[in-house]
Amino acid sequence: MRTEEFPNCCTALVLTDFGQTELSGYGNHPVNAVSLEKEIRETIDNTEEIYAVLVATTNSQQKVANKVLKKIGFKGTEQMSKGQHKTKLTLWWYPLRGTNENRD
Repeated sequence: MRTEEFPNCCTALVLTDFGQTELSGYGNHPVNAVSLEKEIRETIDNTEEIYAVLVATTNSQQKVANKVLKKIGFKGTEQMSKGQHKTKLTLWWYPLRGTNENRD
């Protein structure tokens, strides 16, 4: 997993590179659910004082990331069709400030 600044927004951070798909800009690589969950939780802990929200997109092939994001408490859209590929897209978000509803 990687993080990137959300374009033109200083309070949002994008999580990306979840592997498990040929369509990834970073290539297809295996993903371990336990490691991914740990990495995302560490990102939350290390960024909640700096950013207001984390966002991510996954496709329907990225089953591990989809499951982990949901388990952690990210909110997701319904899967949406894409014109250029047969996979479906989900937009995820996790508010870091202003709410405690996502906390375990």
